[in-house]
Amino acid sequence: MFYRSCEYCKKFIHDSNGIVKGQDGEPIERPKNIPVVCSTCEKYDNETGEVWRCFTTRNRYLFKSFLIAHHFGVLPREGGIDQQDPRDMDKFVLLAELFRVQGVVDEREFQAKLVGVGFNRL
Repeated sequence: MFYRSCEYCKKFIHDSNGIVKGQDGEPIERPKNIPVVCSTCEKYDNETGEVWRCFTTRNRYLFKSFLIAHHFGVLPREGGIDQQDPRDMDKFVLLAELFRVQGVVDEREFQAKLVGVGFNRL
């Protein structure tokens, strides 16, 4: 749900299991009379009433890359530290610090930190 765009959500019907598909296996378009309920989206910030826009496929990729690199004790790309993407490394430093302090970090928490939104664990 994080990575679904608002436009995609408005176009098709979704439930708690994801996109609803018809008998033909294709997504069912949302009828005009069925409103989108943004407050049920994981990207929705209850404090501001807005949807976070920075939940990206790229950040998801970085989170998974970090987990693999962290687990195996390697850098995400071949070569030394000077051959890594500096923007990616900034995000890896953030993740490393979150893991060091908390021991466990989930994808949603990482995304929230990137956009500067407070995050409360349940």
